[in-house]
Amino acid sequence: MPIETMSLVNIIGKLSDLDETLIRIANCELFHPENVTNKSKAEGFEHVNEQNPYVNLLQKTDDLLQKLNIPKKFNDYSYLKMSIEEIEAFINDIFYKVNNDSKEVSRLESVINLREKSLVEIKHMMKLNTKIDDILTSNYITARFGRLPIDSYIKLSYFKEKIFFFLPLDEDKDYCWGIYVTPNKHLSETDKYFNDMYFEEYCIPDYVHGTPQLAIENIKHKIKREKKSLQNIKSDLENYKQKYTYKLLLIYSKIKMLHDSFAYRRYAVIGNKKFYLNGFVPKENLNEFIEIFDDMSGVIIESLSADANKELTPPVKLKTCWLFRPFEMYVTTYGLPQYGDINPSSYIGLIYSILFGIMFGDVGQGICIFIVGLLIWKFKKMMLGLILTRCGVCSMIVGVMYGSFFGFENQFKEFWQMLGLGSLFPIDVLNPSSSMNMLIFSLGIGILLILISMLMNIFINIKNKHIGNAIFSNNGLAGLVMYGGLALAIVLLMALDVNIFNPIFLILVIIVPLILIFFSEPLSNLIQNHIKQRNAKKEKFSPVNAIFEMVDILLSYCTNTLSFLRVGGLVLSHAALMLVVMKFAHMAGSFGSPFVIVIGNVFVMGFEGLIVSIQVLRLVYYEMFSRFYKSEGKPFKPAKVVFESSKTKKK
Repeated sequence: MPIETMSLVNIIGKLSDLDETLIRIANCELFHPENVTNKSKAEGFEHVNEQNPYVNLLQKTDDLLQKLNIPKKFNDYSYLKMSIEEIEAFINDIFYKVNNDSKEVSRLESVINLREKSLVEIKHMMKLNTKIDDILTSNYITARFGRLPIDSYIKLSYFKEKIFFFLPLDEDKDYCWGIYVTPNKHLSETDKYFNDMYFEEYCIPDYVHGTPQLAIENIKHKIKREKKSLQNIKSDLENYKQKYTYKLLLIYSKIKMLHDSFAYRRYAVIGNKKFYLNGFVPKENLNEFIEIFDDMSGVIIESLSADANKELTPPVKLKTCWLFRPFEMYVTTYGLPQYGDINPSSYIGLIYSILFGIMFGDVGQGICIFIVGLLIWKFKKMMLGLILTRCGVCSMIVGVMYGSFFGFENQFKEFWQMLGLGSLFPIDVLNPSSSMNMLIFSLGIGILLILISMLMNIFINIKNKHIGNAIFSNNGLAGLVMYGGLALAIVLLMALDVNIFNPIFLILVIIVPLILIFFSEPLSNLIQNHIKQRNAKKEKFSPVNAIFEMVDILLSYCTNTLSFLRVGGLVLSHAALMLVVMKFAHMAGSFGSPFVIVIGNVFVMGFEGLIVSIQVLRLVYYEMFSRFYKSEGKPFKPAKVVFESSKTKKK
């Protein structure tokens, strides 16, 4: 379960080679840059503080690709023989034409949209034989076109003394379209009446003239003409797209690389016409990284061990075998381990898959989970899909041991009899004796995993030279002896009727470890100070705090162990749920039982599958991670250029 070993790399070169160096660094995606501090102070180097000269050009190229609807992606631009000045002139020329055409497309689309809306409204006025201009230009009256809700139109008849005239022109089940006319001196009063009745006015556009019939013909003619113009402009834009797509993507790739690599100048310091960079490179890729600069005589690469500079913390890059690599998602969600610790992804992946399989043991449902996982990965590329495939396989394996296939129990008897294990398998989990054994087995799993987590904690602390924590902490050697010894004694007493609870056992296995855990803080400080921190500030020991911590530790030993009872509990609940499904299927008769079985299995897979996933994750995080895992690592983030679509690296 390793973490990628890093090498500290110092890069020194001519200032004139800085841009090319950064481009190669960003292109190889192997160099994690670090801020240079002491070098700049000690040797007169200064940090680079320059404005990126490619910002405007990249923005204009981005906009141009967007206007032409060209998906952004990386193209190998090594064959592009254009200087930055030539690229800028080309982009400006194309951008001017495309931008004007795009604006005209937007304008025409907006105009056509408004005219089509006007057509819809004017069609409601077809009964009006008067010229619209004559009505609108009267000096003594005001007319307003629009629509009223049917309920409001009916209410117009209730007005005894009308100061307006309403002419209905068209109606449907919800609205009545028409025009109301009123003398100018009563305009405000009439407008208030109609506003209160939810009248929606339609403002006649300036281009509408003559009778409604004539206006409709004129608008249709204009729409036809404008659509033709729109089509011509879109055709021109499409021609631009077909003609310049390849060249624009080459330019985009080059400018994007120049822009993003220039941004990494903030990590460089310069002085005496030289530049200085430092960062981390995975040790297994170190030779590959050095070879990138073989043809640059002015650039010197110096490689050191990761801990050569105590001010720099090496980044963490997890290195996990392909089988358990998807479980890195859970590890990184919790936080990365410190550099020098262990990568728990394989351990977590193995435990997660096994516990899931135990809780959700069913061959048929395991196959479904496996298929769902494959589909999620194929179409969504989500790591969760690959995790489900592992869990599905374990569910199938354990399902064979349970003899369960889509809820049908006691299957695969012939298989186990053929292996000579018919007396043990398949396991009837709902049998009272099997149920109790399952719960005891769950506690055994919990004890074993807690002990393994303690051993991992001891190993990590010894590796990082935290000897005090490795020996005296509740998850160190003292805790391991007390918890493991007590668990062993209980097992011997209950299983073999062997009592080892004698005074020597109690003193060595219970009392001494408890005393060491109680004084773990001062004892750890004493050892650490003796090893390498003689002048370190000592923290004051508080007996009161130690007492409360001891109570919490003892309770946690108990509760953490009992938490694993949920493993057996969920095994029983899964079997019980499927038993209920089968009972309902039996009640449904021969016709309805297949539907009940299918629906029941889908419900159990969705509902209990989610519960099992969450519970296993809880056991991993709270009962195991909390004992050995410190999520204080920083991620390995190599300098790179991120393109909108997948990038094929230039080699």
